[in-house]
Amino acid sequence: MTETIEDLQARNQALEHQLLQQKVGHLAGLPDDIISRLKGDDERSMMQDAEMLINWFKPKAPVAPLKNVEQHHKKGNSYNNIINKITRGE
Repeated sequence: MTETIEDLQARNQALEHQLLQQKVGHLAGLPDDIISRLKGDDERSMMQDAEMLINWFKPKAPVAPLKNVEQHHKKGNSYNNIINKITRGE
């Protein structure tokens, strides 16, 4: 092993950052796939980022369905009568 002290310190710092991301992500209730995307250098800034992500993914109020503008084919519909006469050979 030829790792220098600086390499080990950098590796340790990266692992501590990942551990903090995991802690904050789980406390905030984020899915595991998103936790690694948390940004910040400390717990407070990561928690703010997590809250922003939660608000962004929060379901919006449901939108009322649009009015159906298509006419339904009724038995007495004149177009249906014409088609029926043509197909029956009248």
